[in-house]
Amino acid sequence: IDLFFFLIVKIRLFLYQSKILSQIQIDIPVISIGNITAGGSGKTPVTIFLAGKLIQRGLKVLILSRGYKSDNVNEIKVVSEGNGVLLSPSESGDEPWLIASKCQKSIVIVSGKRKAALQFGVAHYNPDFVLLDDGFQHLSIHRDIDIVVINKDNVFGNGLIHPLGPLREPLSHLERADIFWHHGDILDDSLNDIDLIFPKKNLMKSKLILSEVRNISDNTCISLEKLKSEKIFLFTGIARPERVYHLCKRSGLDISEVHYFEDHHHYTQGSIDLLLQFAQKSKTTFFLTTEKDAVKLLEFKDLSISLGILIVEVQICEGSSLLNQILDFRIQQYSQKIS
Repeated sequence: IDLFFFLIVKIRLFLYQSKILSQIQIDIPVISIGNITAGGSGKTPVTIFLAGKLIQRGLKVLILSRGYKSDNVNEIKVVSEGNGVLLSPSESGDEPWLIASKCQKSIVIVSGKRKAALQFGVAHYNPDFVLLDDGFQHLSIHRDIDIVVINKDNVFGNGLIHPLGPLREPLSHLERADIFWHHGDILDDSLNDIDLIFPKKNLMKSKLILSEVRNISDNTCISLEKLKSEKIFLFTGIARPERVYHLCKRSGLDISEVHYFEDHHHYTQGSIDLLLQFAQKSKTTFFLTTEKDAVKLLEFKDLSISLGILIVEVQICEGSSLLNQILDFRIQQYSQKIS
């Protein structure tokens, strides 16, 4: 099975590289943020971070996402036009909804048909910059910069291609990347190995930090000092959830109980009832979850629990000046084209 998928991926790449299959290329700078493994590398926080950097420069940013597990995945849907979220999380997918809510001035469009979505977005909104969320494998769109996010906590698993392992394509395909963005908190020797194999790649290093905790009921900020006196029940339904637990512990929070749902878990009243049962047994007084989980809990008007949302942000550990140079260079190139 692994060999079968390996051949499919190789043939597909060959068809694009030999131009038998065509790419769409636009005059606007395009950055792809992707990975080579399935789930949990940290693409979404990196996409949000990059959008923020571009918006700070006064640029109109278009973010394209597939809208994983959204309704009618191949339909072109505008999640945001840069002035508020227009769709529900179920219509857009939880990650695009989160991106749109955190990048208020960006245009966010979702569709499984990336090429058509790009053409629609450029024609209707005339952006200055395009970000492809989870774009490394979407070869139908030419990109100026290919960023591959590599999670330090679980680098390449067993090294096998899906469905026998976590890889979406062979490690040799990392040659296409322009930047390796190492994201996480646990340094792994595998990262050193990959840097030796591809020594000419630009490197970025970052980690997530807890910036604040907000109450889901009224969006007020909750003091971390106050939380340190609480017995906390942590729950989440994301890939590699143990990262959230370690983030809380590093922030000095007393996590008494944890419950991990499957990645992209769809919350129901049954989910809430289950959490309440666990909490009663463990006598915990406060619940914590991630922003991505909270997106799917907004529909519950009365949760009957005290729930805080962990607000995180990307902190650059290495490569900040490199990133600024690359962005400024692409912006300058684009400015010269249109002048």
